Amino acid sequence: MAGMSKLPAIYRHGFVLATSMAVSYWMTVKWLRQRSKQLLEKDINSSMKSHVTKKNQSVAVDKRFFRNLIALLKILVPKIFCGESLFLALVAASLIARTYADVWMIKNSTSVESAIIGRNVPLFKENLARFAYAMPLIAFVNNALRYTLEELKLRFRKRLSLYLYDQYLKGFTYYQVNTLDSRINNIDQLLTQDVEKFCSSVADLYTNISKPFLDIIIYARKLSGSIGPGGPSLLVLYLVCSGLVLTRLRRPIGRMTVAEQQFEGEFRYVNSRLITNCEEIAFYNGSRREKMIIRDGFERLIKHLRSLIIFRLVMGCIDSVVAKSWLEMKQHDASDDYEKCIQIGLNNILKLYIRLFGTATAFGLWVFDTSELIQIATEKRKDNLIARADNADNDDDEKSSSDWFLECKWEYDTSSNTNLFIICSLKTGSDDNVLSYKLQLILDHSRMRIKKGEITHLSGDADDGSTLTNEQKERLQELAAQIPRPERSGPEIDTSTRNLKITKHECEGESSIRMTNGNTNTVETYQAHHTEVNNTFTQCFTIKHIIFSKKSTILPEILNQKRSQPVDKPVSVADLTVFYQMHDGAWRECQDVAIAPIPIRNEEPRWLTESVINILPDKLISFTIRGTLRVKGDIGLDNAARERMHRSLPQPFKFKIVVTDSSGKQCSLIVEQLNKPLDPLTRESFIYDEKSNIGEFLAFTYADDVEQEKRLHAGIFINKLGELVVKISGSYTGAYDRKIIRAMQYRAKQNKTLEVDMEGTTYDFYDTHGRAIAIFDPETYMFYAVRLELTTKTSKTVETVLIPVEKIKSTD
Repeated sequence: MAGMSKLPAIYRHGFVLATSMAVSYWMTVKWLRQRSKQLLEKDINSSMKSHVTKKNQSVAVDKRFFRNLIALLKILVPKIFCGESLFLALVAASLIARTYADVWMIKNSTSVESAIIGRNVPLFKENLARFAYAMPLIAFVNNALRYTLEELKLRFRKRLSLYLYDQYLKGFTYYQVNTLDSRINNIDQLLTQDVEKFCSSVADLYTNISKPFLDIIIYARKLSGSIGPGGPSLLVLYLVCSGLVLTRLRRPIGRMTVAEQQFEGEFRYVNSRLITNCEEIAFYNGSRREKMIIRDGFERLIKHLRSLIIFRLVMGCIDSVVAKSWLEMKQHDASDDYEKCIQIGLNNILKLYIRLFGTATAFGLWVFDTSELIQIATEKRKDNLIARADNADNDDDEKSSSDWFLECKWEYDTSSNTNLFIICSLKTGSDDNVLSYKLQLILDHSRMRIKKGEITHLSGDADDGSTLTNEQKERLQELAAQIPRPERSGPEIDTSTRNLKITKHECEGESSIRMTNGNTNTVETYQAHHTEVNNTFTQCFTIKHIIFSKKSTILPEILNQKRSQPVDKPVSVADLTVFYQMHDGAWRECQDVAIAPIPIRNEEPRWLTESVINILPDKLISFTIRGTLRVKGDIGLDNAARERMHRSLPQPFKFKIVVTDSSGKQCSLIVEQLNKPLDPLTRESFIYDEKSNIGEFLAFTYADDVEQEKRLHAGIFINKLGELVVKISGSYTGAYDRKIIRAMQYRAKQNKTLEVDMEGTTYDFYDTHGRAIAIFDPETYMFYAVRLELTTKTSKTVETVLIPVEKIKSTD
């Protein structure tokens, strides 16, 4: 340590920085290796055996990878002189032209910026004219690169697809692969989607390798002429080192991508297998088993993709370390609902940039190179304003009369020209608070470099309002005590029909004709779409499966006491009538009764013009019967309500089928119909349906329309993103983050309004209405509660819900 203290400060700092980076790198590599290994083993082991990668098969960029890649490249580019070789050369030429175009654009942009800063109008016009002249050629270069690359991908795909299909359809290979060899079950995906992805990846690999090398060479050559070879050498060294580190960290992505393709192929295979074997699956009633297989494959795919997303998140955080962002100030402005922002940092060509964003029309970007900053620090200009954006220059800023501004100014070091400071100030229109920071720039004259110094907080607070003061918390307690109790009036939907059951009746009567319910017998009902003048409508019904047969007639041989023998004679149905029973027990006749043989599969029934049916002995005949009845009342508002027996009719609803045979004798069969039990949404079912979104549940309430048997409901919760969510009858949903709440509070204060309808939550449908109203504190206009107002034809509910505003977050 004593020896360490004798070293210059720059070496001590460098040693500490290098040590910390090495330790961080080692810990990150270790964690990523363990995490990716666990995720891969867990995912791969749960997959089908036919899709599992063998343990002795490694997925990495090694000799085996290059050997396979070379073998495939020989298929993609079979000869030196071929169409693919030509387009490879054209892509290379387009990349070179694109790189030189980028260099020219950077140089010209720098000249334009210099002319603007120096207020040199002739130079500005000259460079702008050059830009206009060069734009057609640059546009042609960009689109030529895109065309050649897409054509190269298409040619690769054609070559590889034709080769694979030649091998696949050679002899009986296709039969062996699909029936005898179980190693490949998703051959359709391999020959289509995987081939397309592989060819695109190979073409992208060609450009992603050649373009960076070309850029490094050209940029290093250009920079060497202006700042010497030292700067480009360090830059190239930095790129190489950071590239090696990131490549090392990204190694698990190869294995995870292979696993992703395996899961995608498995999921596609189980779906195609269902299509191929649908007849056998239906015969054995295997839909439940197939559903489990498909859902299992889909869940494995989703689980693996989620783990891949998490891995890329970690890699994104590591990549962000390489970024050169020095200072960023952000503040949401509730007066115009824009996020005001000041950003300062180094761009990719080592120039200082200052970016201001106020609104869609008030923004700007200022760029300075090292020589300009040294000149500014040396001259110490009196006019120290760098840039300013405010609402005075914003033509579209009509929503706010308040003042906001973004401002950056130079501050000089009176004793030196190696330090330069930038004072950044930000004020929103909805707050009197002025946020201010000072950024130090260290200027290296000899090496022409800019370094970031200290950042000093001068004034203001970047609080977004999510943290409540003690006074606000006390005020919230007072307001919570004033919230009224819920008010609910009117009847609720009767769910007692859940306990009702259908009774199966036997055929009765003197006729030899027998009727019985089929095994698949159901009664389908549906209401007409319009109401008549006398407030009645047609209730239609279809009895799906009634079996007709003939009862054997017995002639007893009393004298001989022998076994009776049936006398087989056919019988005919001469007339068929259907009745229905009302609440008073009286039977009434149905209209428009018709009968038809049960159709085959999904064909429409062929309704008979006459109800005369011949029934042979020992024969079973199945028929469908339809009819209508007149009902007084209002029809259902939607298809689900219209597919039920009307609420004014008894449940179970009884039909009596009366048959008169050719000899004048009758028999009858009672068939019952029962509506599906009503299942209105409850607090528990609402929480269950939204369990994937709810972070904290707040309230659920409802109002029932007993005439239409509908429930209008509303729920409030804070989702997992920290947004306040208000849902009214499912599809009417409003999500409000901290920024939206701040804007609501600002508008309420400006308009002196204590109640505001929350956008996106208003429900209006005939006599059914739902509203969510935001309530503000009359003293501070702080948002603290939501009042839910639900009204139907038969009931009304009003409930006020206290909102934990400190838990609502900004979702950037």
